[in-house]
Amino acid sequence: MAKAPVPGATKTRLRLPPEKAAGLQAALIRDTVAKAGLLGPVTVAGTPPESLHLIETLLPGDVRLIAQSGEELGERMFTAARRLF
Repeated sequence: MAKAPVPGATKTRLRLPPEKAAGLQAALIRDTVAKAGLLGPVTVAGTPPESLHLIETLLPGDVRLIAQSGEELGERMFTAARRLF
């Protein structure tokens, strides 16, 4: 699961400048996907749906990207798992 690296909407609790926080989020997505890819096929469930293009540019071509839906984290986790399985 990944939140799109939208300046001002990600890693806000770190109190970094918005562009730096978005850059950190992008780096974390790249790193996590690279490590997970060593174990097998990877699918990323991303949010918000209108910003998936920001996640898509960070992913290798063999990684599948699906949209999450729901307001609460638990609901987004459930819908992503239901969609995958």
